[in-house]
Amino acid sequence: MTVLSDDSLIERYQHGDYGAFCELFTRHAQRLYRVCLGLCSDDAQAVELSAQAWQAVHRQRQQLSDGRLQQALCERALHFFRAHSRQQPHSAQPASQPPPSSPPKDPAAAPALVPLLDTLRGLPESYREAVVLHRLAQLSVSQIAAVLGATQQAVLQRLAQGYAQLATVQIEQEPSVAPQTVALPGAL
Repeated sequence: MTVLSDDSLIERYQHGDYGAFCELFTRHAQRLYRVCLGLCSDDAQAVELSAQAWQAVHRQRQQLSDGRLQQALCERALHFFRAHSRQQPHSAQPASQPPPSSPPKDPAAAPALVPLLDTLRGLPESYREAVVLHRLAQLSVSQIAAVLGATQQAVLQRLAQGYAQLATVQIEQEPSVAPQTVALPGAL
């Protein structure tokens, strides 16, 4: 059996192949869910954000190309997360104390992801978004810059600061989301 690339599947999907969509969903749904969970730290909201992102990408599927599916999903999830955050009244809880967590309902993600989610919740939003896109979505710095509408230098700075804050907490790593070194040219 030949394994098709995402680009081949996207092309088939754009021409109405429902099986191609199912394969793309199977490949990318779990990672997108983890990204959404990293952004919002709430299982129900993460599921909702994931669904909204998939629906938005489905509506714009004719514009997908060049291996941009993961980036497009992350762009839409971040857009919906920010829109939802603007609509919610801010919590009365002090900023220094993150809200209590509920472990993700995904049993495969639960052991390694819970400490990371707890730590991510304590990061400033701009650092959290960059680290989530880098670490959980595994996007490149240039892709993160495109998603966030920021320069690559700004993304590198956010990643460096975010990872520096994450380094203060011992987190049991999964091989697929192991920390990556981010060095700023001429800085640090």
